Amino acid sequence: MCTRAFNNWNRAYLATARNMDWMFILPTSLFVLEKGLKKSGLEPVSELEAIASEKTRNPLTWTSSYSSVVAMVGDDCSGWAASDGMNSMGLVANVLYDSGATYGKSACKSKKQLSVLRWLQYVLDKFVLVKEVVDVFSKQEIQIVGAEVPNSEGKTAALHLIVSDISGDWPLSKLRMGFLRSITALTIA
Repeated sequence: MCTRAFNNWNRAYLATARNMDWMFILPTSLFVLEKGLKKSGLEPVSELEAIASEKTRNPLTWTSSYSSVVAMVGDDCSGWAASDGMNSMGLVANVLYDSGATYGKSACKSKKQLSVLRWLQYVLDKFVLVKEVVDVFSKQEIQIVGAEVPNSEGKTAALHLIVSDISGDWPLSKLRMGFLRSITALTIA
């Protein structure tokens, strides 16, 4: 279970706090990532795996528009998963455990695919405001693809994403079959 608190009562002092109540310690490192980096929504695969998955893989690719500071779970051997971060425009993103999250199968290439482990980084790389995030993911053009949490003994990354911006807006999202099924955008008055 994870917990996140966002204090948006005072627009001059927005604050986010979170904890990660995982069943064991997950190695976590902080990264500073510059804008202009080319990224892929899926892990690279071997040439043989690429041939086998040619009909189902359609990774989302992008170039980061903003720099960011990101907490990543994992290591070079087991892979990395972005868990928390903030971009240079003040957008904050956190992934939290969601036992009901489902991803479905990547059975067709009609949708761009984004690993749940890279979802947070994509949001920090491409958006400034909560409204932009909600608008893009509400279109259902990007499928979030399941993955295992690095260094977790094969545990599925059952996650949802929460973002907040400098205006105090924040949405709560739920994933079902790899697509956002409910987004509640909350704004302070």
